[in-house]
Amino acid sequence: MNAVIKETSEIDLLDNLFDFNSKFLVFKIDTEGSEYEVLKGAKKLLSNNKCFLQIEIKKDNFVNTIDLLSTLEFNQVSINEVNKTDYFFSNFDIDKIKV
Repeated sequence: MNAVIKETSEIDLLDNLFDFNSKFLVFKIDTEGSEYEVLKGAKKLLSNNKCFLQIEIKKDNFVNTIDLLSTLEFNQVSINEVNKTDYFFSNFDIDKIKV
């Protein structure tokens, strides 16, 4: 038996869903190739807050994603050495993070 389930759902930009300013935000983005589009839809959130990002970046989106984050003044702070696809970025001094 071959079952195919199709579902239609509405999507929206993160900037339309959340209105945070001057907050500390953490993002985990694992969208199987849509990371660039997710970031484009969150430009206001990323610009108006101090953010720490963990992003799985697919090869096809790597250059566009890195360029966008650079434009938004994010710095790469680490990479997952095991899978080499999870990257960590911040737009603030991560030495100030207390866990």
